[in-house]
Amino acid sequence: MDRRQFLALLGAAPLAGAGFWERQPFPNWTPNEVEKLLTDSPWAREVHCRFEYTPPARRLMSEFQIGFPRGRSGGGASPGVQTEVYVTVRWSSALPIRQALALQEAGRDKAAVELSPEPKEYVVEVFGLPAIMAPEGAMRVREDLEKSASLWWKGGHTIRASSVTVPEHGMHLSAEIRFPRSPQITEESGVLEFSARAGAIKIEPKFKLKPMVYRGRLEL
Repeated sequence: MDRRQFLALLGAAPLAGAGFWERQPFPNWTPNEVEKLLTDSPWAREVHCRFEYTPPARRLMSEFQIGFPRGRSGGGASPGVQTEVYVTVRWSSALPIRQALALQEAGRDKAAVELSPEPKEYVVEVFGLPAIMAPEGAMRVREDLEKSASLWWKGGHTIRASSVTVPEHGMHLSAEIRFPRSPQITEESGVLEFSARAGAIKIEPKFKLKPMVYRGRLEL
């Protein structure tokens, strides 16, 4: 191997370990790659949440089928149910996520044109909250998230949510949570922790910041 070939291999080494979003420039991502970016990537995580749910009194357990009763109770009251749910937490303000959404919604030919501008705030979306856990409606979920949602990173820094939107639709709820941007968050901050509670469900994924660097910039 001569010196030129050796230098070429050194230059290619970082790309070999990079995600497809770095190796294959936007908008040349396949539908499967787009789906992976949106659901299982440095900017999107599936979170396994265990919680106890107490159905309304006198309602049959078979109506819910979301877990297993822990015991029996008399007097017509329904027993508590130990159950679990998987939710997806996604940084929708990050450039690669906005690019993936543009590809999904507009197709490759129009994706660059339809790409949404960078929001002034961080936007974190949560998908898959079971509507059945919120008999009081989406407003109660929104109130819970407004009180509890935060970002934390080393050094004890915390950012609280500035606004929360929870549309009402279907068997599952989604939430859009906005946070003020902070120049103190860098790739050297290590891990960024998202924490929120909706009813009995506590959501606490951790995001490693270095893998969230895209095109030489930390994307949140």
